[in-house]
Amino acid sequence: MTITLQYPHTNPNEPQYRYRLIQLPPEVAQLIDNGKADTLTIRGLEADDAVITTDSATYALKEVQTSNTLLLLQHSTATTAHPILLEEDDDMMNDLDNENYSVSASLFSYIDLERVVPKATDQLIQLLTPSTYHGPHKEQKRMQGGAGSDAILYSWDELGGIVQASRMELKSALDTVGAVELEGSFRLISPTFLNEFIQLFVASCDIDEKDISALTEEDALQMMAEHDIPEAVVLHCMHLMSDEVEIGAGIYKLSAQKICRATGTEVLMQVKHKTTLSNFMKEWKKVTPSAFEVSLEYLQGLYLLEENSAMHQEIKYFPKSKLPPIAKDRLEQLFQVRRKWASADIMPYIQDLAENKKKLDLLLLKYTRLSKVGDQVYYSSRF
Repeated sequence: MTITLQYPHTNPNEPQYRYRLIQLPPEVAQLIDNGKADTLTIRGLEADDAVITTDSATYALKEVQTSNTLLLLQHSTATTAHPILLEEDDDMMNDLDNENYSVSASLFSYIDLERVVPKATDQLIQLLTPSTYHGPHKEQKRMQGGAGSDAILYSWDELGGIVQASRMELKSALDTVGAVELEGSFRLISPTFLNEFIQLFVASCDIDEKDISALTEEDALQMMAEHDIPEAVVLHCMHLMSDEVEIGAGIYKLSAQKICRATGTEVLMQVKHKTTLSNFMKEWKKVTPSAFEVSLEYLQGLYLLEENSAMHQEIKYFPKSKLPPIAKDRLEQLFQVRRKWASADIMPYIQDLAENKKKLDLLLLKYTRLSKVGDQVYYSSRF
C-alpha cells in the first residue's frame, strides 16, 4: 500500500510547537468525555513549572521524549507530495487509504500528567504572612498607615490565580495554615493573638459558666462582643481551638490538642536556641488554661529533642513550615540536622510530601537508607 505525504514549507516565524500531545490519566480523560473539560485549568506564573488541575487534584506536566518521530497527518488535495510505501503488516494499514496527506507536525515528545501533592501550604504562608492579623488594636493602626499597611491582601480568586493547586486542595491548604476570610481577603492569625484569644475565651467560659464541651457560635459571639474583635475572627478562632461534636449540629467542644498546640507553639517560638525540656514544660503549663493537660504529642512537626552533655534533654523550635517543599531538598536539610532519624521522629516532617503511604515509601526508597536497631526503624541519607 502506498500513500503520499506533503511536507509544508517551514516558516521561521512560526512557533516551534504548533501542536502538543498530552497523555491523559483515565480520570482526566473521563472529565473530557463527560463534557467537563472546563474544570481543567493550567496554572502557574511565568517563573513556575506549569501544572494542570481538576476540581480536586493537581498534575505536574512532564515532557517525555519518544524514540521515533510521530507525524500528525491531515487529508490534502495537493499533487506535489512524496510517496511512502507501507508494508502489508503496518499498523497504519487499517486507518489510511490511498489518498494524499499533509504533515501538520513532526513530534518527538509528548506531555505526561503526573499526580502530585501541591505546594499550596508553603505558597500560602509566603503570600499571607505579610498581612497577618494581629488583633483589633494593631489592625486599626494598620488601616491608619501603620505596620503592615502596605501588605497585599488576596481574595479567593486572586489566590486561585497564583497558588498551583485545585480548588479543593487550595481550600484544604487555607484550613491547614489557619487562614480567615476577613472582608473578602484571606489573612493568617498571629500566634500571639490566638493565644490571647484562647486565654480570654476560656476565662469568659468560666465567668459565664459555659460548658466547654457544648458551645455554640452564638455563645462565642455573645461572650466576645465587648472586645471589638470582628465576628469572622471570633468564629474562626473558635473553630481553630475546638472540634464540632457532631457534623452539622453546630455544637463545639474545646480541643485539648488544638489549644495545647497553639500555646506550645507560642512558647517554642520564644526559645532563641534551645532550652531544657523541664523548663519548657513548666512554661508551657503556665500559659495553658488549667482545664487542659499538655503533652509533647501535640507538638509533632514543631520541635527537636537533643541530649546535652549533662544527659538532660533539650528542646528547640524546628517547624516543618520552614523546610523546603521539594522532597529531595527537604530530606537533604533534615539529614544535615541529623545524620539518622528514627521513623517516629521524621514522619511528621515528610508525610505531606506524597499523597499516600505507597508513594511516600517510594520517596524514602529513592532518597534514604533504612536500618533497624531492634524494632526501631531509622532513616539516613542515601547520598
